[in-house]
Amino acid sequence: MRFRITNEGTVPVQVRPDVVNSDARWTARMRAADGVSPLAETVELAAGQSLDIVVSVAVPADARVTDYNTTRVNAVVLDARAAATTSVASRG
Repeated sequence: MRFRITNEGTVPVQVRPDVVNSDARWTARMRAADGVSPLAETVELAAGQSLDIVVSVAVPADARVTDYNTTRVNAVVLDARAAATTSVASRG
């Protein structure tokens, strides 16, 4: 799955991309846009700048057909001053 995290604000902001699964048995891995390179733990995004990431989710071996999982991508804003004036959106 590909996602784009965008700084929709007017000031630079430092963010920490994060991925959460609704079922802890499922595991997710975030990678850079090429799908191979590791993703930095924190990223600085200028106003209007975007970061493309690839998320892969591993289904547990014991999963049944009726099991399901929701994977959510978050962008945690690390600068409290910028968080008050910045909107950071993640879209898949």
